[in-house]
Amino acid sequence: MRTRYGKTGWLCAGIVMVLCLAFLLPQMNLFARGKIDTEKPCSLTVKIDSLKSEADHVDWEDLKNAKDGIEVYLYRIAATDSFGGFDPAEDFKKAVEKDIASGTYPISWKLEELNRSIFNEDVKAADWEALAHYAAKFYNLPVSEKTGEDGTEETLGELVIPKEEDLPKPEKKITIDTKAFQETETPFGRADDMKQGLYLVWVKPVAAPKCEYTFLPYLVSLPNNEYGQTPDASDSWIYDVTVGLKPQQRVRYLNLEIVKSLTTYNESLGEAMFVFQVEAVKTDKDAEGKENSKVVYSDMLGMNFKEPGQQSVLVKKIPAGTKVTVKEVYTGASYKLTGWGGETWNPASEVFTGEADNPTIEITALLGASGEVNGGIDEDGVETAAKITFTNDYDETTTFGTGIANHFTYSEEDTKWVGVQIVGGDHKEEAANE
Repeated sequence: MRTRYGKTGWLCAGIVMVLCLAFLLPQMNLFARGKIDTEKPCSLTVKIDSLKSEADHVDWEDLKNAKDGIEVYLYRIAATDSFGGFDPAEDFKKAVEKDIASGTYPISWKLEELNRSIFNEDVKAADWEALAHYAAKFYNLPVSEKTGEDGTEETLGELVIPKEEDLPKPEKKITIDTKAFQETETPFGRADDMKQGLYLVWVKPVAAPKCEYTFLPYLVSLPNNEYGQTPDASDSWIYDVTVGLKPQQRVRYLNLEIVKSLTTYNESLGEAMFVFQVEAVKTDKDAEGKENSKVVYSDMLGMNFKEPGQQSVLVKKIPAGTKVTVKEVYTGASYKLTGWGGETWNPASEVFTGEADNPTIEITALLGASGEVNGGIDEDGVETAAKITFTNDYDETTTFGTGIANHFTYSEEDTKWVGVQIVGGDHKEEAANE
């Protein structure tokens, strides 16, 4: 007897653990001996398999600190008949027909061939992956476009985490509590009383304190069977199905706000300029556990004052998890630094304030908020994770002066420093690491 599993192979082997066995759809066999009990409800359990192995040196611990857990959305795109065949939902079918007519349908076989195409040796796992991506885009769900073999390669484009109210209503939703993950425990979530059919499984991207995690969409059939998976596998229909997930990890970026207050201003001296240095250092461990540190962000920022008051600058896209040091390196001619400090919104992100002879602010690790995002979110959806404050006052001298701040950023992609000059307060509104 010919099975689906043998020809379709692995789909997203590093992403969906159970799919590594055969993409679930190919595990089904339309010629399984018994018919499906079409009145019997199904359940789907989604779990996070162990993220630790001797060959995996990626630090997955950050995922345990995702405050909202992992949210899994299930969309039913086709019904199932008593033999395991699929009848696509009408709106989905019409969308496919429209794209076939326009030549934009990404799969070599048509939706009507869904049931028999799995017996075609020309149909690859990539075709099933393409269908899953197509279904996700049909529902306007953001999807990842590529992944590295070890789960660390960044996906294409900016991470998009849609709001709950902007998502189409799913057939079911599963929330996995990642804090349950321990050495001997696997976090999971379960949906019961599910209708039989073909489901798109889409996982909302996760922003943990240090990293972002994404998941490729995939398809799963309820019920399922394991015929052909092993020599002694049963061809009985499985109504309680379990699948596993493994995330892709990518760097998360955070913003830092510098707030400058000038208590007194001497108008006769002209504009008062203040310059700040921001540096971020990333420390990683190699396979042997040895720590390696490197500067991943370095910037000089300037502000100009024409009157007393307060200004702020948003330092954008600093890699999360890095140690960040902020120092006012130029206090302005005839002005003195009278106060400095900082705050973050994650208890694990500590702030240390230097003494008068070294007025620096050090953040042990710039992390995303563990609760409410008190620092705010910019127009690109990037969280402000820390606020640094400096206060200056007129020192009763009459020294005239201005300045030029060199604005440097480090490009990890090009492994070089890129710099421009800031004259006066050109960056008093916003500075970007780009």
